[in-house]
Amino acid sequence: MIASAPARTHSPLRRALAWAARPSPWLLLAPCLALLGLFFVIPLAWLVRLSLYERPVGGGFYRGGTFTAQHYESILTEPYFRSVALATLELGAIVTIVSLVIGYPVAVFLTRGTPALRAAAFLAVLLPKLTNPLVAVYGVLVLLANAGPINVLLLSTGLIREPVPMFANLFAVVVGETLIIAPYPILIIASALHGVDPVLETAARGLGAGPARAFYEISFKLTLPSVLLATLVTLVWSLGAFTAPVVLGNPELYPVAVDIFTHTFEDVNWPLGAALTVVYSLPVLGLVAATYGLQRQLEQAFGRD
Repeated sequence: MIASAPARTHSPLRRALAWAARPSPWLLLAPCLALLGLFFVIPLAWLVRLSLYERPVGGGFYRGGTFTAQHYESILTEPYFRSVALATLELGAIVTIVSLVIGYPVAVFLTRGTPALRAAAFLAVLLPKLTNPLVAVYGVLVLLANAGPINVLLLSTGLIREPVPMFANLFAVVVGETLIIAPYPILIIASALHGVDPVLETAARGLGAGPARAFYEISFKLTLPSVLLATLVTLVWSLGAFTAPVVLGNPELYPVAVDIFTHTFEDVNWPLGAALTVVYSLPVLGLVAATYGLQRQLEQAFGRD
């Protein structure tokens, strides 16, 4: 006769240890969600309420006991705010395209060059982020100035007879913003390329594909989700450009961030500044959501989890 096994009991301590060993995904996300709520959701909610107050008279942030949608009406109807939005989109699109066109080849070099050259390139990519952005932008200003090295070199070679105006325009702002932002897409794409097995391209070449086609069919397509992420990061960052437009641009090129600063701190119109922040934050949030959905589709299309 075989004795029956005793019933297995689970003490509260054992259950707690088992639960801790398999934590809920929400528990893992809790710190991030708490920070997001504390430093994004709550401030944005406060800005929404602030934007519905009237402009203060005689000091303060707002006129208490008031409620108005006038600031939103002005933003949506006045041509000035429309021109600011278009200037911001133009700057963001150009900086994003330039950063990606420059960034992808640099990312390839970071993953496939010799160790010494990779180290030098990696340092060159990180160097702008190891200094204050204002210092980097002023460095661009020195290079592009009428008496800067570029104009001096062109004048000495006889290619030009007078200095070429290369600052206080869109070109200078794009150069400054690209210097600040480009390291992000470079590192994102380089990380993705590092995860692609070189054997896959070797196998493609063995099947008759040329080097360019093997790279396109294997490495480029496998890194498309990361390219999309790099595009999102670059575009969102460039839409909030502030330092480069102020130092290298002119008032006609000032984007939304500079406009918000001007209305809030110089004109002391906090409700209008809050309304601008809310209005221009909504498209960015929509862009993030759309990019996330497209990224998931790309990952599924290429068989990635």
